[in-house]
Amino acid sequence: MAQLEAIEDAALGAAGGRALRLLTWIQLHPLVVCLPVQATLLFVDLGRFPVWGDEQASLDRAAGVVPPGTVHPELYFLLLRGWMDAFCGGPCIAGARAFSALIAVAATIALDRCWLRELDRRTRTWVLILWTLSPALLLYGRMARSYSVQLLLALLALSAGSRYARRATLPSLLAYAVPSIALLHIHYLPGLAIVAGVAIAMASTALARRRPAALSSALAPLLVIAAASVPWVAGMTSAVGQVAHHSGYHVIGPLADAGLALAFLAVSFTAGEALPSWMLAALAVLAPLVAIALLRGMRERPSWGRFVAPAAGLGFVGAYQWVSYAFVAGRLLFLLPFYLMLLVHGARPAVRSGAALCAAVALLSLGGIGAYFAQSGFLNKAYVVPTQAIADAIRDRSRGTPATVIVDAYGSDLSAIVPRLPPGTRTLWVADSAGARRAAALAAEPGLHQVWFIHGAHDVSPQQWNALVVGAFTGRFAIRRTGYVPYSTLDRWLMHLAGWPRRPQHAIELVEMNALAQ
Repeated sequence: MAQLEAIEDAALGAAGGRALRLLTWIQLHPLVVCLPVQATLLFVDLGRFPVWGDEQASLDRAAGVVPPGTVHPELYFLLLRGWMDAFCGGPCIAGARAFSALIAVAATIALDRCWLRELDRRTRTWVLILWTLSPALLLYGRMARSYSVQLLLALLALSAGSRYARRATLPSLLAYAVPSIALLHIHYLPGLAIVAGVAIAMASTALARRRPAALSSALAPLLVIAAASVPWVAGMTSAVGQVAHHSGYHVIGPLADAGLALAFLAVSFTAGEALPSWMLAALAVLAPLVAIALLRGMRERPSWGRFVAPAAGLGFVGAYQWVSYAFVAGRLLFLLPFYLMLLVHGARPAVRSGAALCAAVALLSLGGIGAYFAQSGFLNKAYVVPTQAIADAIRDRSRGTPATVIVDAYGSDLSAIVPRLPPGTRTLWVADSAGARRAAALAAEPGLHQVWFIHGAHDVSPQQWNALVVGAFTGRFAIRRTGYVPYSTLDRWLMHLAGWPRRPQHAIELVEMNALAQ
């Protein structure tokens, strides 16, 4: 019996040793686990979500349709067109999203090789866990937009820029300039923010050390990048000018909305943008602990902070100037890896409580992933507007006759619905007061028996154009309203906080107007 127990103990010890060796090996090679998990999340059911306005714009630009007043450079759309032609045989939303997902996986490899290899084993593992399960990366990494490409190039450019700052040689200069130039031609915002951030970091170091000659090293990449960008200077200057003079939409007010944008950014990076009630409660409990960890991480001044901090500040100002608070996180996705590194780094000194905080954020991320795939609790309703369902409703109730559809183009991006409307549909856009007057004039058009109006339920136009349009048809047409994308209790609370006089039940409204018998 004793001999049998000894054999069993030896077997258990051997099994325990193998398990420990396997765990150690996985900690040394975490991508072996992280990449398959991340790829599964990014590639599964890519056609699940409806196409939203910016994705439709990507498909249109890839097909060669350039809208007036566009501020985006061409490179991403050329890459997307080549990808879809090679693998999809033409425009395909699932194929376009697959391109983004593939680049997001490549960004994970770049993150590990460029930024995490030098970290201690525990910190590296936790960063990769939170990164792999990040609902923000899942949201933006599956969109038919340039966010993933921006992320990949930004990681490469910042890494190369930090190496160039340590040792300014011609090879390191070129290694930094190439991804920076490519990033500028994908999207101006992260490109300009990173190039400026690296230059500011190098110049401030040269001045602090009283080495004015070193300023030439900070200037050299700017000259190389500017020379390589000469063919695109006009477009870049125009885009920067439009952003500088743009008057963004504010929910509460310019200053309060800046705080709202920062809060939304932190929520998005921590738990995603699909938040059921239980996640909101959990996030409220965790928020102070996350804030303490982030502050502790900043106090320890990570080596990359002097490059990332100015890039983050400039990027936030540019994003907030151009888009409302709900779209800032996507424009600043290139900061997500550093947010997670700061969080884990700040949680590291307290081993047990720090691990517990990271585990809690990981569990919150799993909840965000579940809510994302369930399409529930989205803070930004634009991502889940059922474009095909709205187009189908118009087709079914038009009874085979050509439809006349008015589309709100001021308060909501509903452009993805238009390509899905029945053939022969007449479309009128309400983007300004002239468009609103033209739409309202349809009420007096002879022989017109049915008109559709798709608009955001919260009218943010200067003169309440949506009400003006519907009012022109009231009395002579029967009005039937159908709401899409219901607002949650949180949404209505935020409406109250923002002082909205009218608090709609749905984000989007489809108004069917049928002429009354005379």
